[in-house]
Amino acid sequence: MPAPADTLILNAGGLRSLVALAGHRAAHDRKPALLYVHDGRDADQPRFEHAHRQADFFGIAKLHELKLPHLYGSRIQRAADGAAVSPLSTPQLLLAAAQHARRLGANSLIWPAARGHDPAGLALAAEHAILVQHLIETEPAADDATNPDAPGFRILTPLLELTPPQLLQRGQRADANFALAWTCLLGQPSPCGACAGCRTRRRAFDTARVLDPLEPSPVAA
Repeated sequence: MPAPADTLILNAGGLRSLVALAGHRAAHDRKPALLYVHDGRDADQPRFEHAHRQADFFGIAKLHELKLPHLYGSRIQRAADGAAVSPLSTPQLLLAAAQHARRLGANSLIWPAARGHDPAGLALAAEHAILVQHLIETEPAADDATNPDAPGFRILTPLLELTPPQLLQRGQRADANFALAWTCLLGQPSPCGACAGCRTRRRAFDTARVLDPLEPSPVAA
């Protein structure tokens, strides 16, 4: 039976998940565990498929799953109409993922959030991570109770300050295969090119001057 992974990575099948996974594999010998959360968003099927592809590509035999459809669900549509998504969704996600990591024996959780140059977004994400880590620390795992030298649990955000182009550059350095990442917000069989996720992805690839393997190749004149 393989030894438990030291690290659990939240993986939603997107670019951030891919870059976090590629970077971790480039820097560590041990394979991490991966956790996909069915959070109620429309593009669940293609995101889940791409999370599986990322796991397979890096030789990770199992993709763990949590079903938390209440996190977003129909709130996505209401957010598009101008209503705010619940500010508690992210802490709930992190707390559930951290608890799952502890059950697997991992001592760290990688949350592949990226907020770029958004000061408010950076501050809020950091607050969420600190809050959830504090909550986890108030309930030590069984191993911690029997072993006072056991490492404390950590929530890591290695991509937090990266902009989308910087994220791609980080991925290139880690030899990330960008065809394995799905960022379209709609559950269509191919990227729509019009949703916020597709537009952000296209701008990032254009700015970083990187070819997006999910974009159709230009036709030669």
